[in-house]
Amino acid sequence: TWDSVLEAEVRLDLARGLEDLRLGLGFVHAGGIFHQHLLRHVAHGHFPDALELCYNKCIAEALDFVFFDAETFSGEANTGNKPFDYKRTSGLSEKTYKGTDILKQQLETYKFKSSVCLNLFRREFISTEKLSFYPGILHEDQLFMAQAYLHASRIGFICRAFFHRRVRTDSIMTRKFTWKNMEGYLTVTNELLNKIPTYPKECHYIISLFLRQMLDAAVWQAHTLPLRQRLKLCLLCLRHYKRYVSTRTLMVLMLKKQKLWIHFTTEDTEDTENIFLLIFLINKRLKPCVLCGEPNSKTP
Repeated sequence: TWDSVLEAEVRLDLARGLEDLRLGLGFVHAGGIFHQHLLRHVAHGHFPDALELCYNKCIAEALDFVFFDAETFSGEANTGNKPFDYKRTSGLSEKTYKGTDILKQQLETYKFKSSVCLNLFRREFISTEKLSFYPGILHEDQLFMAQAYLHASRIGFICRAFFHRRVRTDSIMTRKFTWKNMEGYLTVTNELLNKIPTYPKECHYIISLFLRQMLDAAVWQAHTLPLRQRLKLCLLCLRHYKRYVSTRTLMVLMLKKQKLWIHFTTEDTEDTENIFLLIFLINKRLKPCVLCGEPNSKTP
C-alpha cells in the first residue's frame, strides 16, 4: 500500500560511496523505482500525493518514466554562487514524448537536468535496458540520465515541484572542482562515444549536442585546477574531444586562472615537450576570440 511506502525507511551504508548509494537507490514498489532522496522527502510529509500521482501516471499512460520539477533552498550562509534551476516542465505540451525527442528539446532550450531524484522509473524499463550507474566516478548521473532518455519510448511529466533540494557547502556540486570531477565527465564522454555505433543515426546529433554542453561546461570549470592538470586536460581535448570543447573554453582553461609562464629546465623535459605541442595545436585552431569569461555553452 502507499501507506507502507510513506512509512518505509531505506537504510544504506553511506561509507560505500555515492555510486553504491544510488545503485541501492531507491525503493522498488509495484513496478516503480524512485530515488532514495525523493522517498525521504515524501516520507516526511512534504508531498504525500507525489508518489501516487507519479505512479498512477506511469501506469495509466504506460510510461518508461515520468519527470517533475524541484525547488532549492539552503540554510547555510556560504553555499557558493552557482545557480541551481530545476524547473523544466513549463511550456511543454501535455503529451507523451519519445525519449530522444524530449531530450533534444531540453538540450536545445538548455533545460536538461541530470538529477535522478526528479524522476520515477518503471522497474521493467530499468531492467530491460540494463541501466545502472557507472561505478567509482563522480557525475555518473549524467551518463545514467542520458542513456535513460536515449532508450525510452514513452516519457511523461508532471508540472509540479515535488522535490526540494537542499544546497549545502562541501557537496559534490558546491565544493572546489578537482581532477576527480573531470575524470567523471571524461568517463561519461568516453562511454557515450563508445556506444554511439549502437544507437540509430538520428541519435548521433543528440549525443553530440549533449556532449558539447556537458563537456564544454566541465572544461571551463577546470580552469581552477593546477597548471599541470590543466595542460593535460587541454591536450586531451585537442587530441580527442575538439568537437565538443570550444577554442574559447580552452583558452579560459589555460589563461583565466593565471598567466602561462614557461620555464625551461632540464628537469621539465616532458612539460616542455607538451607545452610546445599545446602551442602548436592551439595556433592551428585559434581564431579571434575573447580569452576570458563565462563558457559559451549556448554555441554548440
